[in-house]
Formats: sequence, structure tokens, C-alpha cells
Amino acid sequence: RNQMLYDFGLDPENMNDANEVQDKIATIEKEFDLIMVSERFLESKILLTELLGLSPSDAACLKLNSRNSASRPGLNTETRELLAIWLAADYELYNKANSWLDAKLEKMDSEYKSEISVKLEDADKDLAKSCELHQDGSMLCGDFGMWTSRVVGFTPTEGLEEENTKLACMGELQFIDKLRSKQQEKCFAMN
Repeated sequence: RNQMLYDFGLDPENMNDANEVQDKIATIEKEFDLIMVSERFLESKILLTELLGLSPSDAACLKLNSRNSASRPGLNTETRELLAIWLAADYELYNKANSWLDAKLEKMDSEYKSEISVKLEDADKDLAKSCELHQDGSMLCGDFGMWTSRVVGFTPTEGLEEENTKLACMGELQFIDKLRSKQQEKCFAMN
């Protein structure tokens, strides 16, 4: 329940406390320069490239962990309303994050946003051309295996196994392990 706020450190016992929820959301707004919203990923990436000075190819990505075509249940209005009540604290964060995105995007030049959108979409398409999509990500092995059969996975197209392509196709858990390993190497090298 309210997984987003839990991940940001709000104690589960405080999920129904409006003041605690508001305080946590205010803290998130102060401590993070950008909160990306998955349903607005392209707009989020525009802000991310600006914030970190990334090129479109640096920001290129695949839709990892997205549900495959057979696993996309539809939610009726009643179910959506019940979820909005059950996940009220996360809905509050979600709505705030959308308003933060809107405010940041409004400050940007419209022509620049259009240009960078096209470049980001083209970079994503170029990356996708060097990969193969698999509807059952759990059937993939090694670095590319996904955690369930309900999500898609990717592998580099044979002959196009560049390091960046491998990293883009890598499963989330494997990527985190690789990142931790690199961080440990750097820490040990500093000592």
C-alpha cells in the first residue's frame, strides 16, 4: 500500500496521517530536483536531459518491466475509485509530481521542447533497432532475464552487442548488481 511514499521513507503507520503525508511530500519536493512520472516519461526525460546535461543518445532507453500484451488488465471505474481511496497518499504524491513537472515544463522554451522531444524519440527508436523484444522476459537468461513472465524483456541483436546496448537491455536487478559492483570497485580503489 502506498509503495511510492514507502520507498521515499514514510513509515507505513503514517500513511493515513494527512500531516505526515504532506510533510513527506514537502521534503521530497525540497530534496529532489526531478521526480519522473512514468505516464509522462518523454516529458520527464526532457527535464532529465536538461538537468544532467545528457545527449538524447545518453538518455535513450527501452520500456523494460512493462507488461506484455497478454498481461494488461483493464480497470473499470469502480476499481479505479477504490484504488484512489486505498492509495490516497500515493495519489497525492502522484498529483504533486505531475504539477511539479508541469511547472518545470512551462518554464522551458516551446520550440526547444519540441526539438528535444523528437531527438529523444529518435534516440529511443535507434536503440530499439539494436535490440530484440521478447514478450516473456522471464525466459531470458543471464543479464537479460526479467523477474516474471508478465513483462517484456530485451536482448541485444546479434552482432550489435555494444556495451550501451547491453546495459539498456539488462534486467533491473542485474543492472543494480552491476552498478553496486562498480561502486564498490571505486570505493576500494580510493582506499
